[in-house]
Amino acid sequence: MRLPIWLLTAIFVSTSMCGQTQTELKKGDRPVLMSAQRLALLCEDWGSLHPNGRRPKDDEVIRASMKQAVRAEACDAYILGIYDAQLEGMFPSRHYHPVASQTDFMKQLIDTFLKCVKDHPEKQDFAASTLLMEAKKIVNGAQAAQP
Repeated sequence: MRLPIWLLTAIFVSTSMCGQTQTELKKGDRPVLMSAQRLALLCEDWGSLHPNGRRPKDDEVIRASMKQAVRAEACDAYILGIYDAQLEGMFPSRHYHPVASQTDFMKQLIDTFLKCVKDHPEKQDFAASTLLMEAKKIVNGAQAAQP
């Protein structure tokens, strides 16, 4: 029996969060549900499901292991969740008509995020969203500098 990737991703994410406990926070502490190091581990396999930095076509054959597929989808889901939350903040109305959207910069964003994590090992325990936003600023700066 083959399970859909979204189901495998949900199982993976939920099991990785099981057993985590909240430690007592001190002044200046911030809870971290997904560390930059953990997201980097997941995102390293992103390219295995996204040849040339894009989603494969329906009839395209992808050669990726189940482990690579689950990690790549978990990376994708986390990043899209962060962006969805940002859009929610930009459009706070509870009554809206959803318009399908896509990101065309995921490869560049993920490559930049992975480089940030590698270049700054002191930030690997930071929240993944923190380093992801740093990577987004770098990507946006690079895009703005292009003619």
